[in-house]
Amino acid sequence: KIKASMIAFAGYNLLKKLAFITIAFKSASSEERMQKALFIELDKDHDGRISIIDLKAYFEKECSEQELNLIFQGARHNDADSIPFSKFVVATIEATRPVKEEKIWEVFCHLESNDHG
Repeated sequence: KIKASMIAFAGYNLLKKLAFITIAFKSASSEERMQKALFIELDKDHDGRISIIDLKAYFEKECSEQELNLIFQGARHNDADSIPFSKFVVATIEATRPVKEEKIWEVFCHLESNDHG
């Protein structure tokens, strides 16, 4: 589920990513605990960030090189060389709970409350 969630997130447009950020940070604590445990498992050198090397070690038999690069490029922030916890939470939100289109629409409407596009 983690792989699929991160690959899907990589393909989302900026607006949908923004909606996911909003949803993720309103999440229940049990879901965030699951994501934190997984993050710690992936962060092999315990530096608080996930590098491409960490991803390769975790997904070594599950992902092609192309998929790993897609996951990494989609989840990192501003061309950084690693993925911080905050971006990891957002990129893996669908692996820990379903996100319905209605919820994304609700967030969009909230963001677009001034009706200016």
